[in-house]
Order: sequence, then structure tokens, then C-alpha cells
Amino acid sequence: MVFKTNKNIFSKLAPQAAAFLKQLDALNAPPVEQIPVAVARDNYEKLSRYQGGVPVSVAKTEDRTILSSFHKPGVPIRIYWPTLAQLPLLIYFHGGGWSRGSLNTHDALCRRISKESNCIVISVDYRLAPEFPYPAAIQDAHTVYAWCQQNASSLGAVPSQIAVGGDSAGGTISAVLTSELVESNSVLPKFQMLIYPSLDLTFKQESVKTFSDGFFLTKHALEYYAENYAKEKSLKDWRISPLFYSNCNKLPPAIILTADCDPIRDDGQEYAKKLIQAGRQVAQKNVPGVIHAYMQFIETFPLQTAQSYKWLADQMKTFWNK
Repeated sequence: MVFKTNKNIFSKLAPQAAAFLKQLDALNAPPVEQIPVAVARDNYEKLSRYQGGVPVSVAKTEDRTILSSFHKPGVPIRIYWPTLAQLPLLIYFHGGGWSRGSLNTHDALCRRISKESNCIVISVDYRLAPEFPYPAAIQDAHTVYAWCQQNASSLGAVPSQIAVGGDSAGGTISAVLTSELVESNSVLPKFQMLIYPSLDLTFKQESVKTFSDGFFLTKHALEYYAENYAKEKSLKDWRISPLFYSNCNKLPPAIILTADCDPIRDDGQEYAKKLIQAGRQVAQKNVPGVIHAYMQFIETFPLQTAQSYKWLADQMKTFWNK
């Protein structure tokens, strides 16, 4: 990463964000697009452990593999129960540019959401690009969603209280899954919970220009991730970029959290506008001074993450109770 920015944009950063970025810049590491995929995945695992704080305790966790007609080994999942009562269920898709991330990179995040929102969380270890480009991740999402619909009661979940969510690339998967469920007249999730989602893979939003370099996630990295994931598909196809989906009046409510100093900040904000214009319920929050992926950086952003997890929990409880 090369730390390049002007003073006006730099001043938008919270002090701990600026310090974090300067530390990264001092490492003089090569751009992510120049790092071998296996090494980049390992780096993400290490960063998540280093920054994730002390994982909160939950009543029970369990790793399972869901049988899939798309991928013979099946789809690995991790289930979190905050208590052993009957609870709502959130299906969660991790971020990582559709090419990295795992059950472990988002373990602390899923534990925190489960505990604070008092819901069962199912974290999905979907197939990753470039080995498995689109539509592999979406196929895995459908597999797990269908399985949850069929098995909610046995998991201790309320069948009518199933929601979907994810951060960054996981936000893409959540939004595409939800839109495809609308198109197939299937049972819809109670809501979608999107944390700094990537929803426009053309990367034409103004925030991409503003924060193109020097703010952890760069425009070059975004384009690299999209190239591996979309593999010459049209980036304006809503199945790739769900911001272009047109039947927004049929979508369920949405909870959208964005980071103010994030190149894909406008994706979530524009999606919120489209849903509101279509008459859908939306809860949205933009957190000032923070960068992309900050929800995993508990050590760097203790106050902002605490406030954001509480806000998400409050919104999720509100929508589940409607």
C-alpha cells in the first residue's frame, strides 16, 4: 500500500485510523494484487487474529458441512448459539474480496453479533475465487439458505425469523441472494444486514475516486478482486453488482452500515436510497473517521466497533420484532 492523500481528505480520518494506516505504510508491503493468493489468505487470517480482540463467549458453537448439489464436498458452516433458547437466525457471509476470508477470519465478528443481537448466527465458508469464480459463492449461499429454511426448528431457530447478512464481498452475496429469491418467488429473509457492502463492481461511485489510494482498500485492489470473481461477466449485471437490481420494491427491509473513509462507502448509501425510494424500510448508519473492514479491527477501533455492534444489534432486534 502506498500512503498517498491530500491533507483535506486525510483530516477525515479518526486519529487511530491515521496511525494504523501510517503503520501499514511503513511496512512497505507490495499491493495486494501482487501477493500470491495463498499468502494473501494467510495474511488475512493473521491480521484478523491480531486485530480481533478477545473473542466473546457464546453458549455453543458447532462446525458442520451442508451437502450441496453444486459442490460435492459440501459447504462448511459454523453455528453460534448465544443461549440455548429459541431465537432468530442470521446467515452470515464473510468479506475478503470474494477470494479470501474464512470461518476463522470472521469468528470474532460472528460471536459478537450473536451475543449482542441474541440470535443464532450461521457463518458460511463459501467457495472462493479465483479457483471458484461467480456463481460459486452464490450457489453456496442458496444451498445454505435452503438448508436453514428446512432445518431452522431443529437448530432452535424461529423459522419465520431468518435473516441474511455480510460484510464487503459478503454484502454482495447477501444482496444477490435476496434479489434472486425475489425473482424465483421464494421465501424471503426477514431483512438483509449489510456491513460496508460492495454492490457496484464497476467502481464508478464518487467515494472510489475520493479514497482510491492510501485508505487500506484501494481501487486497484477492488478491480483485482472483481476481475478474479466476475471472470469477464458484465459488471452491470445485477447478479454481479446488485446495486443495479430494479425490482427494489419487492426486497425485504435492510440494515446498512458504512465506513466514511471507505472507497465503497457510496455503494451502501446508494443502495439505501434506492430501497427508500422504492418504499422499503431501511436503517442506515455511516461511521465517521473509520476505514473499510474496521469492524474486525477491535484493537484499533474499540469505541467505534462497540458503538457499531450495539447499533446493529438494536436494528436487528427492531426488525425481528416487526
